Amino acid sequence: MRQVIELARQGAGFVSPNPMVGCVIVKNGKVLAKGWHKKFGGAHAEIDVIRKLETSHRPGLGPPPEAGENLKLGGLTVYVNLEPCCHYGKTPPCVDALIVAKPKRVVIGMNDPNPLVAGRGIRRLQAAGIAVAVGVLRKECEVLNETFTKWVTTGRPFVLLKVAVTLDGALSLKKGTETPLGCPETMLRVHRLRQQYDAIAVGINTVLIDDPRLTVRLPNRRDAKFYVSTVRNPMRVIFDTRLRIPENALLLRQPGQTIIFTGPRTNRAKKQRLKRKYPNVKISPVRLDRDGHLSLPAAFSWLGENGVASIMVEGGAELANNLLRQKLADKVILIITPHLASDPAAPRLTPSLATPTGVRSRWEWIGSDAWWTIDT
Repeated sequence: MRQVIELARQGAGFVSPNPMVGCVIVKNGKVLAKGWHKKFGGAHAEIDVIRKLETSHRPGLGPPPEAGENLKLGGLTVYVNLEPCCHYGKTPPCVDALIVAKPKRVVIGMNDPNPLVAGRGIRRLQAAGIAVAVGVLRKECEVLNETFTKWVTTGRPFVLLKVAVTLDGALSLKKGTETPLGCPETMLRVHRLRQQYDAIAVGINTVLIDDPRLTVRLPNRRDAKFYVSTVRNPMRVIFDTRLRIPENALLLRQPGQTIIFTGPRTNRAKKQRLKRKYPNVKISPVRLDRDGHLSLPAAFSWLGENGVASIMVEGGAELANNLLRQKLADKVILIITPHLASDPAAPRLTPSLATPTGVRSRWEWIGSDAWWTIDT
């Protein structure tokens, strides 16, 4: 199952809003074939591994038309981290292929939280006479697909808040200036995280001060710790109540889609100019809350309805404080850097919110920075 989980991780950032799934077929303790879900719309892990095993039995001929059709897995055990699906989506149900192949046993890490599955896949396997074991490394499997579980059960994306702070809790060294706080190792880790999330979000003040690109930038060498062979740029999300974004902002010119959430009464002429100039930019009005801020729950609901299963919120003290105050972050990463702010007016987390509580937390040193991860 540990091999299965590591295989599944290779789909991070490419399979969403589907879950990450790996699969291994074993006989007498020996692994015969491995597979994983590689991209959204592509073969699921169970189909991928069955096709690989079938191909090895049909040299030079490639896989048969239907996975499992010409290969019986009698006496073999299939390991998979998530309950096989039993419904039609982009691909046919994986349960059908397993039933046709008929392995002796299927070992499953966790039940599928998708209401369309939720135990039905397991029951179908058992009804076909296949032995099923559920719950091997369950906790690890649940953590692996925590973003999928949040989205499929609530309709809203999993929200990660990532904030780099000084030793005295500031988000920059001086007010109104761009001041990257993280060490080089932290920056690499942040870009790796971006690769794994469907969207990156910042507030408008971050755009005005930093003029960020909000893209994934990783070293192009095979021996790099954070190397990935294919870069996937997440959707960019900007919270901009009064539509103050500059029309020449760097992020507007990057590949991929940008969503700008703005208030219900903003400059109509500017909206039209942005739409004409940047076809990949969508401006979505959102209602305001009692404090005059954009309604974050409404924005997250819109994203969830449009297939965004996870979002990484990166910038802005105001946005970070609002997320913490409204308890909308599912996970918080505080990156504590060896700096002190020289400006008392530098943006800071609200002291009462600066140490969020959660069900689990862990510390990790990344270069010269301390990463504190809290599952809220």
